[in-house]
Amino acid sequence: MRDLRVRFGLILAVAMLPLLIFAIWQSFYDFNQDKTARESQLAFSAQRAVFEIIDTIDTAKSVILTVEETVGRQGCKTNLQDILNQFPQFDDFIIADPRGNFICAARDLDSKRQAFEIVKQLTPQQSYYSEVRVAYDADSDYSSRLLLAYGQYQGEQLQRVLIIGLILDRLAQRADLSQIGKDAKLYMINSEGIILFGDDGLARQMEANWIRETRASGEYQTEFTDETGGKRSLVIIPSREKDIFVAVTAPASNIFRWSVLNPLSSILLPLFAWVFGFLAIWWSTERLILTHIRKLQRATLKFAEGDQTQRVGKLQNPPASIRTLGWTIDYMADEISARESELKDSLDEKETLLREIHHRVKNNLQIIISLLNIQERKVADPAGLAAVNETRNRINAIALVHRGLYESTDLRYVDMQTFLGRLVKELSVALACERKGIEVSVDATCDPMEADTAIPVALFVVETLTNSVKHGIAKGGQVKIRLVQQGIRVTVEVSDNGNGIIGEMKAGTGQKLIKGFARQLGGTVEPMTDIDGYGTRLVFDIRPV
Repeated sequence: MRDLRVRFGLILAVAMLPLLIFAIWQSFYDFNQDKTARESQLAFSAQRAVFEIIDTIDTAKSVILTVEETVGRQGCKTNLQDILNQFPQFDDFIIADPRGNFICAARDLDSKRQAFEIVKQLTPQQSYYSEVRVAYDADSDYSSRLLLAYGQYQGEQLQRVLIIGLILDRLAQRADLSQIGKDAKLYMINSEGIILFGDDGLARQMEANWIRETRASGEYQTEFTDETGGKRSLVIIPSREKDIFVAVTAPASNIFRWSVLNPLSSILLPLFAWVFGFLAIWWSTERLILTHIRKLQRATLKFAEGDQTQRVGKLQNPPASIRTLGWTIDYMADEISARESELKDSLDEKETLLREIHHRVKNNLQIIISLLNIQERKVADPAGLAAVNETRNRINAIALVHRGLYESTDLRYVDMQTFLGRLVKELSVALACERKGIEVSVDATCDPMEADTAIPVALFVVETLTNSVKHGIAKGGQVKIRLVQQGIRVTVEVSDNGNGIIGEMKAGTGQKLIKGFARQLGGTVEPMTDIDGYGTRLVFDIRPV
């Protein structure tokens, strides 16, 4: 959902939603109209089939009247055969006596097989009679047929019977169902629901009330499911002959099949339009917006990472707003680079000045140390000489801090391992540790410290190391200086393996200074009682910058 192309696609979908709803409504409306038209066409085709049957029967009646006047016993068969040649829709022409016995026929027929019981149905008042003979044996050559009989009367006396046989297969073939599709089927049904013509598909679906409804309303329409599971529409219409009904079936209309056959008026058209629009938005967004935005993003990220030369540059055919944005970013980058260059120059200048200050402070302290060295030559009192030496060592410690600051890459911090190493080396020379055989070791595992912290720590090391060399150990002793940091807590320990005179040390100036350094750092100082010898431990927390 965060992708710009997806959001544009959703906006397009919402915009096209009314069109889609209208298209769905229009599709269902057109479908219903088409379904009504197809049902009307189905009924019309059934009516046409009925008219073809009626027309054929009327033709047969006209032919019978003609034969009544022209055909006699002499040449009867020949005359009847000529009539069948003129009217191929007739299957047979038979003449019988009043008792139904065979006289002559256009075809050679067995009178027993014909069984002209139909003669019994004729009266002077009802000289025409029709009857359907059903072929129940599907393997027989005999087909279901319509027999149309006419009784020739003289007064009340029946003279002879003229019968025309119409095979229902031929009669059904005269119906034209091409207008309702190649899958349309025609059936002829008798009043008992027996299929006279057509396949068995409808016979298995026939319901008793269909014929009853057809007689009552003159036409009956419904739908049924065929053997394949498909829906079919059905229209049943009675013919003029009382025992013949015409049924026409065709595949029922289906909204999905209809929409495939009518894509321009179906719901698929707006869907295809939306898909095409979505793809167009996807491509245009990628080409017109996202490609340029990615270039802007790469340039700004590299600039933010420190590449001051990185610029957006020329974009390939961007929209005006994105081109303006690219120019603005480049202008901003130029201004930032210029100001940063000025700030860097100013910072370099201040850093140089600060290094110079630390260097001069260190030089001034060295001058003070030199003055103390000169003064030392004029002092004969041992106590005075000791005081001068202690003062010189303290000043030297401060000078070394400033030296560490101006020699480091970061003027704010001092590397304590390097700094303490230098300090202890110079103190060892000043205290004659090598001549006395005293070994001094330094172990500093901590972060670099600021000058305000490093100077009190350095002075603490000077005082405790001086006390250890002067009061705590004899020749061949060992002094350990250990500085450890855990989080913000720092522990400084100076210990020796001698036997310190604690009473004298508490009363001395060095101990007062040690406590003062602890207060300055906001920490505590205590003697170390868990070692063999004597030591002092300073514990404090690094103040946040």
